[in-house]
Amino acid sequence: MEKALAKQPDVFDTFRFAVNDLKGIHPELSVLMTEAQEQLRPRRAIPYGWHALWADVMRLDRMAAEDLLGCELPVQAMTYGIGLTDDLEVLLAQLGEQRHVAEPLAAIPEVNRDLS
Repeated sequence: MEKALAKQPDVFDTFRFAVNDLKGIHPELSVLMTEAQEQLRPRRAIPYGWHALWADVMRLDRMAAEDLLGCELPVQAMTYGIGLTDDLEVLLAQLGEQRHVAEPLAAIPEVNRDLS
């Protein structure tokens, strides 16, 4: 940080600190980042955890992701579909029958009357 600010003081407005702990930022690191934030004002010091990294990567298009990773992504165009096969047709018919005979206001039977 100090070297970057010494060489190019007007270039940086935000410093990101990589954090790879799945539980979050360790309390000691949090204190250090707060101290850094105080020294950097009006610049910002922010943590950059795996959630932020994942969100940034997911915003990339395929070519940018491949360039970042340095390899080709094994992606193939595929189409999935479900036809009205006999099983699905029977299931839909059963659900339709249940909908017509359902009594939503009927009393719910007691299952465990004696809990002693």
